[in-house]
Amino acid sequence: MLNAGYKDENGLVVSGEIIHPKWKQEGTNKKLEFQISGSAGAWTRAYIMKTYTNLPARNVIMDILNQGNLKPGRIQLGVNKIVNFSANTELGDCIRRFCNLTKSQYWFQDGQIHFDSLDPSKKTASFF
Repeated sequence: MLNAGYKDENGLVVSGEIIHPKWKQEGTNKKLEFQISGSAGAWTRAYIMKTYTNLPARNVIMDILNQGNLKPGRIQLGVNKIVNFSANTELGDCIRRFCNLTKSQYWFQDGQIHFDSLDPSKKTASFF
């Protein structure tokens, strides 16, 4: 749990497991950067050992999430094509490799994992 505030005004900011901690030195300041995930336990405990052949990328990621017991949120893959994908690794590594294949990125919000394209589609804007 991470609590923050000033004097008597403080409270819980976030709760979960710390993953990927990194120390950075910037001049005389030493900074700790980390990610917190409510699903971090599944990230390392779930092991995906499966081969997918000639399936839509969306079907593959949905099956991976189901095996890892993760709740899917919005899924907008960068490349949603027919893929061949083989996994014999921990859930977190499997999802990172899948994102590389589909040019996607992921994040967690409200207990769900979301996927978006690394290169969001351009939208037409109108100026008046």
